[in-house]
Amino acid sequence: IGTGVSATGGAVGQQPEVSVFPNPAKEATNFILSGYLPRHAELRLFTATGQLALTQRIGFGWSMVGLEGIAPGLYFYEVKDNGKLLGSGKLLHLD
Repeated sequence: IGTGVSATGGAVGQQPEVSVFPNPAKEATNFILSGYLPRHAELRLFTATGQLALTQRIGFGWSMVGLEGIAPGLYFYEVKDNGKLLGSGKLLHLD
């Protein structure tokens, strides 16, 4: 029996990988989640001082995230699925 995609979420045969394109970004960016099929993945974007600036559900593959409601600057992101950290990093939002 081979491994495959679970309907309830879980491994797809690799480690979860989160990437952001473009970064730096202006009006919007894309978060790309691969190697893992999420159940309830959530992106959280924080300011440099740790304040929550944006929360958005994302799915497997490409998810567009609009940045028009937040001020330009350096942000830190984390993507979690039911408390499991799938990826984190930095996002530069340009004016």
